[in-house]
Amino acid sequence: MKRLILLVLVLLFYSGSAWASCDTTLTSDSTTQLLCDSDDELTINQGVTLNRNGKYAVYAVNDDNVKITNHGTITNNNHFTLHMRNTTDATIDNKSTGIMQSTGGCCTIDYKGSDGTFTLTNAGTIISKTHGTINNWGASTSIVNITNSGTIRMRGVSVSQSNVEALCAICTAGSTGAVTITNSGTIETIGDDRPAIYTNDETTSTIINSGTISGHGTAKDILVADDASGTATTTIKISGEGSFNNGIELNDTTVQLVLEPDIKRDTTVTIYNKDNLTIVNNLTGNDTYSITSENLDSGEGDTTLGDGVLTILGEDLEIAQDNPKYRSENVLTKLRGLFDAANYINWHFPEDKMFKIFHSTQKRDGTYKGEMSGVVGQLSPFILGDIRNNIFLGYTRQDGDFDNGEFLGGDNFALGLKSVYENNGFKASFTPMIGLNDLTVTDFDTDTKTKISTNLLSEFAGFNTKLGKEIKTSEDSKLNLSVQSTLGVQRFPEYLAKFSEGDLSVDEAIEQVLGAGFEVRYVEGLGKGFVIQPYAGININNNLNNSIKIKADGENKNVSPANEMTTGYFAGVSFAKKTEDINFDLDLMYGNEDGLINQIAAVSLTKSFGESTTKDTSKKSTKDLKTASINIDENLLEFGKLKEINEQIKAQNTKLKAENEKLKSLYAKTIEENKTSKRLIVELLKENEKIKLEKEIFKNKLLEIENKELKEEIESAVADKVVNKFLVLLFVTVLILLAYGITSLIISIFQSSFRKSH
Repeated sequence: MKRLILLVLVLLFYSGSAWASCDTTLTSDSTTQLLCDSDDELTINQGVTLNRNGKYAVYAVNDDNVKITNHGTITNNNHFTLHMRNTTDATIDNKSTGIMQSTGGCCTIDYKGSDGTFTLTNAGTIISKTHGTINNWGASTSIVNITNSGTIRMRGVSVSQSNVEALCAICTAGSTGAVTITNSGTIETIGDDRPAIYTNDETTSTIINSGTISGHGTAKDILVADDASGTATTTIKISGEGSFNNGIELNDTTVQLVLEPDIKRDTTVTIYNKDNLTIVNNLTGNDTYSITSENLDSGEGDTTLGDGVLTILGEDLEIAQDNPKYRSENVLTKLRGLFDAANYINWHFPEDKMFKIFHSTQKRDGTYKGEMSGVVGQLSPFILGDIRNNIFLGYTRQDGDFDNGEFLGGDNFALGLKSVYENNGFKASFTPMIGLNDLTVTDFDTDTKTKISTNLLSEFAGFNTKLGKEIKTSEDSKLNLSVQSTLGVQRFPEYLAKFSEGDLSVDEAIEQVLGAGFEVRYVEGLGKGFVIQPYAGININNNLNNSIKIKADGENKNVSPANEMTTGYFAGVSFAKKTEDINFDLDLMYGNEDGLINQIAAVSLTKSFGESTTKDTSKKSTKDLKTASINIDENLLEFGKLKEINEQIKAQNTKLKAENEKLKSLYAKTIEENKTSKRLIVELLKENEKIKLEKEIFKNKLLEIENKELKEEIESAVADKVVNKFLVLLFVTVLILLAYGITSLIISIFQSSFRKSH
């Protein structure tokens, strides 16, 4: 009921502003306040920003079991970034990519007054630009566990607030619970003379430092305040390469200073007001310490000599040991580079003689950076049955520079044999390889900052198996699926390096590595000889080694490999240009194997030296084969070459025989079709003759009909002609008579006129 009332009050208080539940995964940028309830889990994805310009970016007050995981950025420009007061059992995990910061108002993380267990793990960056970065100042019964491998910083700039308890990178004073701070990174303040860590004798605090703790200006790195009623003990442990900048202020409180046996370098720490200091000496071997008693508070007139300088001398030989820890993965990187170059030649270019140049870089953050450059060339193949075999030679220069000052690298010379079998799109290669390594090992003494390099001759061997299947997807594209495994060994001989503080003895060791991978590659022709091949895959690697026996000045310093098994992925793209005489290929790849970043740039220049015996001869004629047989140089008439030519001719004969069978089948089919055609032609001729006959019969009937009709017309015409003759005769007779009458009349008139005239 109390929690419900509080929630209602909070909702009423923030009713004028936007808010959302923090029980979520934030996948896009936001400015909305996230309000938490008990058992909520908040995750901020990498690249995502929660930027709040108001009260509280994340509000988790009076809640139980709240968990926050940050891969992105959480920031507040006006108040607390994570407001977690009075919480119970809260967990914050700020990943290596995570940033938490407050740029105005107050603290970045505030869990004042909480109880239960508060756990903070930081591998990223936590910053406050105003008040304390991580604040537990005030009454609290919580058990606090802070583990820092990143950076926790308070960057105060003219902060008006005067109380030092709230102005520090980590402020833990006032808690009646136990506080444990384990630092392998950096805890610091910048500006305003503020301490990096503030606690007091009311709080049971344990501070374990193998990194850097640094206060600013006149402020101390660790300030242990004296509370009037406080009786708690503060424990400060110096470990590894732990360092302090401005010293430790104890204020005569009860403090136990523990010197751990793994201190790796000479260390000096200034300690103020140490009257109740107890030193626990866990140093081993010849390591020693001393502490002075003197007045270091200049101008204060302190005559109690309560200050002093603690000096830890690493008289033992302290050797950096990342070199043997990570040399197994360096061996695998070398073998994989050589095998990939050798396999790439046969799997993508069938020419006889060629070479491949490649360069790669390796990086493991915080450990080492490496480079490898090399070339692999192959000789002409020789055929044994269905297996094509190539002898290849390889050279690489591999360098590994470790961040702690060590070095491992040298020249590698390899000799190998590739045996490749192909059948119907399936391809398998089996590649044994042996080699010599002109090895340089540089060891580093962390105390005296001394390096000693030793030159060794080392032997290595490896065996690679690769199986693949080609799937045709179109005329110009295909898909290649492949798996491969690599087994490798390298012998590192015994050696001795003499340092000023003692001798380093490293026993002989055999590095054994086993890697396996799966790849999907898409191949597409772009025309004019250009080919693009994007690919991606996964790797899994296993380290088969036991610990390496090392003695530093007589002390055992045995080292086990850093990683027993690693997994990862890779992706890349290859661009190729094929011409008649030479092929060019550029291969770019990026891979990540549990933090080992591998980037490869490889160039292949493929030049065919003479006529290739591995090219497809299926389209050559018999005449070409005869000519080739005649022109065989006598220098090539050795068993291997003759057998190779014999295999080619056998393959050609088999193909020709298959083509002859196809031709026979085609001939039989043609004959059958001809017979059918003839039969059809005869039928057509018969039909044509029938049509002609029917046409003539029809024509004859028409003529008969016409002849009959014509006769009838003629007979009718003759009958009409007899009648016409009589009429003509009658007409002529009438005309003659008429003419005679007219003539007689004219003569009579003429005679009468003649008489009158006379």
